Amino acid sequence: MSKTEAAMTGIDEIFRILAGRPAAFDPLICCLYHQNNLPRFAEPMPRDPSPEVGQFLDQNFAETVRAAIAFNEAIHDGAIMAAVDHHSRCTITGWSYRLFPPPSEIPPPVNKGSAFNSCVAMSLVPGILALYLVSKGTTWRFERGSVNRL
Repeated sequence: MSKTEAAMTGIDEIFRILAGRPAAFDPLICCLYHQNNLPRFAEPMPRDPSPEVGQFLDQNFAETVRAAIAFNEAIHDGAIMAAVDHHSRCTITGWSYRLFPPPSEIPPPVNKGSAFNSCVAMSLVPGILALYLVSKGTTWRFERGSVNRL
């Protein structure tokens, strides 16, 4: 197993745990990308006040998200951006981003909603490693157009 695969396994577990927590953040989208390469088709929504960034995406992620929402409730509306460095560490780089991926050649799944379909399409954007969607107690991971329920 490569270092990146091992890191993704750990991140999968963080999001599984998050899905089992009370729904203070539902839905939640997190977009992982290669460090220093903020993806196209992602734009921060203005928030004032805006929570700090730089926290690691780790076992304390639920508390980090809860604190950000307590700091500014509008944070729940939009994707969390997280950069993965060459050591496979994942750091939060932005809160409340609007994702607007280009149309995909993959037909969107039916009856899944805009968050789900946006994650599928965004997962095809170059530089994106994965997206996670936590909704209604379920976690989904999106990678290069594939969808996995965790």
